[in-house]
Amino acid sequence: MIKGTVAAVAVLIVLGYFYVRKMSRPSGTDSISRVAVVRRKKIDKWKAVPNSPQITEYYVEFEIEGECVDIKVPDLSDYKRLNIGETGMLIFQKNLLYKLFVDFKKITDTT
Repeated sequence: MIKGTVAAVAVLIVLGYFYVRKMSRPSGTDSISRVAVVRRKKIDKWKAVPNSPQITEYYVEFEIEGECVDIKVPDLSDYKRLNIGETGMLIFQKNLLYKLFVDFKKITDTT
């Protein structure tokens, strides 16, 4: 009885892992480019289960065409170089779970 329960739980964990991986992939190879303003930065720290390593995720809120959008930034160096109030060309990809940062090119004022 216990062996069957453990096996069933193990199968569910493996299936869940592959489901999340599938959902996390970009929905296509196309990137989206928009002029955006960096509005806010946020760091989420969490653990999947007790005694597991802490997971840190970086998010930046951009204002795009008047709408605020949270975008996941996978790399800490990219997260650090984004400054609140900057305007630039944001490139990102969408998947079923979140929007994923690709690049941000600051627009410099040449007046």
